[in-house]
Amino acid sequence: MFFDVHCHLQDTRYGSTVSSVVSRAHKSGVRYMVCCATAPNDWNAVLTLAQKYPSIIPAIGVHPWFIDTIPADWEEQLDELVQKERVGIGECGLDFAITHYDRKKQEHVFRRQLYMAKKYNRPVNMHCRKAWEPFVAILKEIAPFPAGALVHSYSGSPAFVKPLEQLGISISFSGSLTRPNAKKGPLALKECAQHSILLETDSPDILPSGIEEKPPLNEPAHITYIAQRMADLLDCSLEEVASLTYNNAQQLFKGLL
Repeated sequence: MFFDVHCHLQDTRYGSTVSSVVSRAHKSGVRYMVCCATAPNDWNAVLTLAQKYPSIIPAIGVHPWFIDTIPADWEEQLDELVQKERVGIGECGLDFAITHYDRKKQEHVFRRQLYMAKKYNRPVNMHCRKAWEPFVAILKEIAPFPAGALVHSYSGSPAFVKPLEQLGISISFSGSLTRPNAKKGPLALKECAQHSILLETDSPDILPSGIEEKPPLNEPAHITYIAQRMADLLDCSLEEVASLTYNNAQQLFKGLL
């Protein structure tokens, strides 16, 4: 069995095909999928999917790409939903690759969501791109996270793996691990302790290499490609990767299952 710890099945690019996407995921052995919202305008869509499909675990939050679109009372709205629903927090985090986004506002919105995760004992699904030092600094400032947390689609240096693990943060790998020119991902994976390794697709993005799709949308069923690449890098079997990552994810999300 597989556990996709980060995807976006509410994405409008799927249109009316979500039921088929979920069905193919199940046929590929995917037992659970964590569906992450990105802003208030898709929180309800994620919650609706989770109500319809028992295999979908919802997470709601504000992604750094959308901080300029959120209403003034976003935190109150999020707090109310988190109290009412069985959800994780996220996708949230920092992204300094897009230079015109306000870094201070990103940090503020990220901090508020981390504090909310601590307050309500919920796991956190986090994004980080080209902001690793401030990201780790904020996590150190607010840790510990009683319900756990993960960094999705890890793109950082192998040097940040141990500092994150020391804070109880899990490391998730996506289709970028399968790219022929991938360097940091494979090195980072080999730095990870076994208990912190997770698998994801980040669907509908980051299509694994070797898949010919038209249109080129990723989906949770493709997690097997990532798992096989992980098995090759770790010199173990696909079954061992499936078992390891499933058990790690089950431990992290046990409060939401």
